[in-house]
Amino acid sequence: MINYIKGNILEISCNALFIPTNGNIGKNGRAIMGKGLALQVAEKYPHIPLKLGIQLKIKNHVIWELYNPQKHHFYEGILYSFPTKYNWWEKANIGLIENSLKEVERLCNIFPYWEKVLLPKVGCGLGGLDWRNQVFPLIEKIISEKNKKIIYIVENQ
Repeated sequence: MINYIKGNILEISCNALFIPTNGNIGKNGRAIMGKGLALQVAEKYPHIPLKLGIQLKIKNHVIWELYNPQKHHFYEGILYSFPTKYNWWEKANIGLIENSLKEVERLCNIFPYWEKVLLPKVGCGLGGLDWRNQVFPLIEKIISEKNKKIIYIVENQ
């Protein structure tokens, strides 16, 4: 099931938070997280760009535990990447978003105790995709039909 919730996504209690990312790594080995929610996360948790950069050398896919709540204080949940772009300067790629949604759905099945999963409107801000006609139908198709969990789409206040 999909619900909407308003607020600052970095302050909402959850089991898992997925943040939109791209596949680029800077010369310093850190993931490029220069705009939008990715930038907010990088500023709040400065170790994340390096951890993501290391993983991006392997593959641009959903990365688990960018933030480990056992080691640091975080709002109950675990932070995950959600690839929407191959390159930061391009529009979001709907095929990559589809793959990321399939990984989210798989994670929801792996962790049956998850009760609250947060997603922003992936690919629709800086990614330039249309929420209603391109992205939301994919979320409905991939996640809500197969999954009994509640996925919260977070909108800014």
